[in-house]
Amino acid sequence: MFPSEKRSSVRTDPPEKQNVDTKKPSGGARSDGTIQAHGAVSSPPPAPVRVGGASGESGDGPGETPGDVPSQEGKAPRYTVQRELGRGGMGRVLLVNDGLLEREVALKELVTAGGKRPGSALVERFLREARLSSRLGHPSIIPVHDLGCHPDGSHYYTMRFIEGQGFDAALKACTTLQQRLHFLPNFRDVCNALAFAHSRSIIHRDLKPGNIIIGAYGETVVVDWGLAKILGEGSPGVAEAEAFKPPERERGPRKGGSPMHTRAGSILGTPAYMSPEQTLGRHDVIDARSDQYSLGAILYEILTGRPPHLADTVQSMLLKVVSEPITPVSELVPQAPRELCVIAQKALSKDPQDRYASTKEMAAELSAYLSGEKVASYNYTPRELLLRFLRRHRVAVGAGILVVLSLVATLVFMSWAYRRESVARRAATLAQRKEAQERQKAQDAETLAVTQKRRAEDALEQNRAEQRQSHYNLAEATLERARLMSEMRRYQEALVLGAASRLHNPAHPGSPWHVADYGEAHPRALHLLSRADAVVLLAHASTAVSLQNVYRPKGTMAFHGMMSARHHWLELSPERRWLVFADGTSMVTLHDLNGGKPTVLAGGHAAPVDLAAFGARGDTLLSVDREGRAVLWRPGSGARLRSLEMPARVEGFSLLALPGTADFLWTTLQGAIWRIDAINGRFTEVKPAGPGEFDSVCMHPSGRQVLSTYRDGTVRLTRLPDGNTRQVLQLKSGDSYHCAFLDAGARVHFVEYLGTASSEWAFDPLAGTLKPVYRSTLPWLPLAFSRSHLTQLGWIAFAPTDLGLWDPVAGATREMVTGQDRQLEGIRQADPENLLAVDARGRVMHWKTHPPLRQEYAPHRGRVQIVQQSPDMKRLVSASWDRTVMLHDGAGGPGSVLGTDFNHTVWSVDWSPDGRFVAAIDSHGALRAYDPSSRRLLFSHDCAGSLFPTVVFSPDSSHLHVLSGAFAYRFAMPSGELVHKVKGGLSNTNGGPTAPDRRRAIFREGNEIVELDYQTGRRRTLPVTGLKPAELLNCTALEGEVFACQDYRFAIHVYRTQTLEKLSVLVGNTQAMSSIRLHPNGRWILTSCDDNSSRLWDLATGRPIYSFISSTEARSSLDSQFFQISRDGERIFLSEGARVFSVPLDPTLRAMAPQALIQQAQDRSGLRLEGVTLKPLSAD
Repeated sequence: MFPSEKRSSVRTDPPEKQNVDTKKPSGGARSDGTIQAHGAVSSPPPAPVRVGGASGESGDGPGETPGDVPSQEGKAPRYTVQRELGRGGMGRVLLVNDGLLEREVALKELVTAGGKRPGSALVERFLREARLSSRLGHPSIIPVHDLGCHPDGSHYYTMRFIEGQGFDAALKACTTLQQRLHFLPNFRDVCNALAFAHSRSIIHRDLKPGNIIIGAYGETVVVDWGLAKILGEGSPGVAEAEAFKPPERERGPRKGGSPMHTRAGSILGTPAYMSPEQTLGRHDVIDARSDQYSLGAILYEILTGRPPHLADTVQSMLLKVVSEPITPVSELVPQAPRELCVIAQKALSKDPQDRYASTKEMAAELSAYLSGEKVASYNYTPRELLLRFLRRHRVAVGAGILVVLSLVATLVFMSWAYRRESVARRAATLAQRKEAQERQKAQDAETLAVTQKRRAEDALEQNRAEQRQSHYNLAEATLERARLMSEMRRYQEALVLGAASRLHNPAHPGSPWHVADYGEAHPRALHLLSRADAVVLLAHASTAVSLQNVYRPKGTMAFHGMMSARHHWLELSPERRWLVFADGTSMVTLHDLNGGKPTVLAGGHAAPVDLAAFGARGDTLLSVDREGRAVLWRPGSGARLRSLEMPARVEGFSLLALPGTADFLWTTLQGAIWRIDAINGRFTEVKPAGPGEFDSVCMHPSGRQVLSTYRDGTVRLTRLPDGNTRQVLQLKSGDSYHCAFLDAGARVHFVEYLGTASSEWAFDPLAGTLKPVYRSTLPWLPLAFSRSHLTQLGWIAFAPTDLGLWDPVAGATREMVTGQDRQLEGIRQADPENLLAVDARGRVMHWKTHPPLRQEYAPHRGRVQIVQQSPDMKRLVSASWDRTVMLHDGAGGPGSVLGTDFNHTVWSVDWSPDGRFVAAIDSHGALRAYDPSSRRLLFSHDCAGSLFPTVVFSPDSSHLHVLSGAFAYRFAMPSGELVHKVKGGLSNTNGGPTAPDRRRAIFREGNEIVELDYQTGRRRTLPVTGLKPAELLNCTALEGEVFACQDYRFAIHVYRTQTLEKLSVLVGNTQAMSSIRLHPNGRWILTSCDDNSSRLWDLATGRPIYSFISSTEARSSLDSQFFQISRDGERIFLSEGARVFSVPLDPTLRAMAPQALIQQAQDRSGLRLEGVTLKPLSAD
């Protein structure tokens, strides 16, 4: 820092006494041109000496250097001197360590020559400097930290320590204009600091490069505020009054000082940088514009490298400042920026009125120049404006247009800009008006854009809505096809189409066209989705096969017409690993059903292979070609064991493995049977040819008999090994037959291919006789038939491409499967789990068969009215419109009649809780109670006058209750004694109004809802909210203190019995409910209605989960479909017409994503969905 102790008066004292180097600008410059610290002129650091010791002596004489400066007497000194930073004529600056705050600071104190005590004026100036500096909190003005006195009474103050370089030394080190212009940002910081000080009414009055420090990190600091003055304080202070003396005419150079150093005494400031008014000592007119002059002088020196005036003596300098004009910058440095020249010229005006109105304005001009903006005080020529424009837009101008056009356009633009600038006020009005117009246009454009965007969004949403509607329509159509496929028992096709309906329904969360709240806005979509889920559930539970693989032979398979008896070119190994078929080539191909690569058995045949069969133990394979050559193979390794020549070169008919041996039976088309010992190469003729050609051949599981059919309708039995043959049956002549042993050989099944009929016969293997069991008619013309002797059901290939699972006993098709895309030629069911089908192109489909999850129960002759499951869930009882009650096994199958002595439709049945009794009542009150174990009638009673009554046992099975439209009865069990008869109520539900706890009933009586206690006969009315009495249709009690009411709009309202709180409203039925149940989980409700629909509802949301719609055949009648849940809640019972069946309630299907469900259904069925068309996977 450059404090005021460096000031010198206009004296003739030698420079060495003033500690001022007249050959160099002041500012504490060291020999290397840098400022060590906040001092004056640097001097070598003296040895540390303590100041203010115990004696209290000053110790600040000329030859002494102070040591520590104590903060208080008797305490450790606060400031510890490290070194002297600089010394002047009136003071010195020390680098000290502040022990209190633990930092380095600069300490300035007054020091006079000879150790004399400074005068009061000097002390006042010193204190004034400290106080004024402390008031100026600006980054470019050094702050004062502390002001205090030494023990001897001398003053000091501490300030921030900045290590850097004086501005005068920095400028002196520059040799070019560009180097000096590098300090313009620092100069701008000085202007901003002075502007800040002026805003606080403080002027510096000694501004020069030597009082500016450029810090080591780019900071700029204005120092030496010893001559600073507060404007408006009144008359000058004592120091200024004593120092004021008019300048005298200088008669020659004086040795009293340099015009570059601060003057103290007669004139305040540094002559080279003082304003004319300051030079004249007119302290009354000195203000902030005097500091502007000093700033202008510094800027002048930046531009030219020297001060505005040069003189050898102070008096000459003072005269030049007052009277001589300043040499223009452009004359000294022509390349200097003209804007800066104007700024410097304006600041250096001799008349303060011609300078800037404020230093802030000057700083703004300088900032504008540095940022590339126009300087307001400079009048730009068109050329300069053009050059500025080119400099600021050089990339756009150079890349945008050609050079000539660019020059012309730029000149025109700049001329226009110049004219606009000359008439700024008028142009501003026009610009504002134009801006308003443009703003309005922008607003209009924005409004238009928003409108167009809204229209586009509306159009897009409309398009999406139309797409959703289109896919909803597609979901409806696909579901209708799925329902028809289910009615036709094409469950695999129904499963694929039902899954596709879920995919297209926008109400499904997994649909690509799903949107939130679509279901709430379109309730029909939710019901459609529940119908699709129901179709998928039923189809998945009803199918009995799944496709495993499709094999494509290389050649053309050898078909012998339409007779499936000639299927022995297609065989499964006994362990069900290998599949072999002769594909019309000389090679035999083995396919690994475990997923391995096929094995080709080559080299054994020269002619096409017609027949192939595995040995009974599965370790050998025999193949026979058309030229009578046989080859024995090892299936696992593919090794050829032996080659044989057949005993007769005739066309083979079939090749069979002989059970219990390693031998084979080879039959010819002419009716001969040969036994082949393939290992030893021996042939034995069992039966000679004749009396005609074989139609089919089948072997008894014991291997001791062979049954054969002939074209003339005869059936012959051949005993093994003697070959004794005799006729055992005569069938219709002229038809083709297929025979198969069933039930371990106890039965024989025949299929008449042309007569479309099948028959079954009991076989006595000892007597060799056949007795008829039944005969049934096939629905379509069969192409082939296969039935394992271990299964009751058989597979029939129907024309042209369908497979049907045939129930010979019931004479009905259980399931239809779409096979290949070409006509089927043969099927083979080697066991209950594997089914093979071959089409006309020789492609083989391998299906896995399994019992369906759907359980069928023996049908009634009329429509089923109600089904009840026994408490142990092992039996069922069903009642029908055929006036019968049937008892069924819980796992399905045939049933037995429990009661037939009813005159009308059996309306209600119930099991006793202990499972010992079954009660049934018809629609007119005929009551019957049975013992289901012995099927014995326990008692009967005519509840006359009853209409649509219901029966229910008491919780302990000791009593039976009957609730009818007129009375409520209570009977003792098993005697049937009438205990009491009270007034009853009307119920329209099949299941009755009784709660599952069997203690109470809730029903509608007139316009009231009545709760009846069976044991006490007490009644109470239940008032409900949200349902007008006149709207009430019927009511019934449910599980868990819940009851339901239906209004005349067919909506079902569910209430809590105790609080009468409404739990849910189920909307979607179109007719009155015929039954309603609560699922055991308490969250779902099952309903059946007279619109032939049954639904499973979510009680919390009121949404349907499954909706089951009766088949077309069932809907032809007016009676309703029945819907019941198993006691464990895992299966549901449904009725369609006279049939009763149950399926598991599998929630995983409903939870599957539609795409995943479609893929699973396609993989299982061998079908693929292309758009809305189903095609076999085997299609080319």
